[in-house]
Amino acid sequence: MIERKSGMPYYLQVADYLMEKIESQEYPVGEKIPSEWELSRLFDVNRHTVRQAVAKLVSIGLVTTVKGLGSYVKSTPVIPYYLSQQTRFTENVDSLGKSPKSELLDWSKGLPTEHERQQLALDRQEKVYRMDILRSIDGTPYSMSTTVLPEKFVPSLDTHLDDFNSLYRILQQQYGFRPIRLRSIIKAKSCVPMDARYLPEDVPIIYVESLAIHPITKMPVEIAIGRTRGDMNEMVVQFGNGGEPSGYEATNKNPE
Repeated sequence: MIERKSGMPYYLQVADYLMEKIESQEYPVGEKIPSEWELSRLFDVNRHTVRQAVAKLVSIGLVTTVKGLGSYVKSTPVIPYYLSQQTRFTENVDSLGKSPKSELLDWSKGLPTEHERQQLALDRQEKVYRMDILRSIDGTPYSMSTTVLPEKFVPSLDTHLDDFNSLYRILQQQYGFRPIRLRSIIKAKSCVPMDARYLPEDVPIIYVESLAIHPITKMPVEIAIGRTRGDMNEMVVQFGNGGEPSGYEATNKNPE
């Protein structure tokens, strides 16, 4: 059953086989998957390869392993995510009785790209903060997000990033505002290599690029690019009247 000349790592072939069985419900939720010994014999591979395959399924939330008992199919939660002017990850997940977590993976300060400069109505020498954030639900990776904020709205932001757990909590507590979403562009994409360390490569990704404005000045204050697991997301779009941000030109409406 292993295609030894395909170039695809053996453990990924085993993982794909198990994922197909789980998705077809041949292995239903709560059922124990075949043991390491059984899979080793079935695929004619060593047990280390099988352990790698099972670890892959654990990392994307498809199975859970109980020491001494084996691995069992886990229910993958589908999260109704409300996309509105006031959408907040932490509050949205808390309201569902689940445990959210936001982890800051990286941040930098520098000049914006031309696209960012136009969307945020910045001069060429104005700097931005850029942050990469991993968000998880009940310990399962759910989405990756890249957020861009003009430095002028969040001076010395880097001094507030220790013990990071919520970007909007920092914005509200340290800078006295919560951005209001003006619009979002939604696409379906494949998982890119930079996100594959945290999100499964073989599920569709919902790509959402959002522009938010300052609640008082109405100036563009945030670009957020979210990449969310399609198998865990049910997006609910709530419509509202946001208006155009101050200083925002009609020629900037298409980010592509």
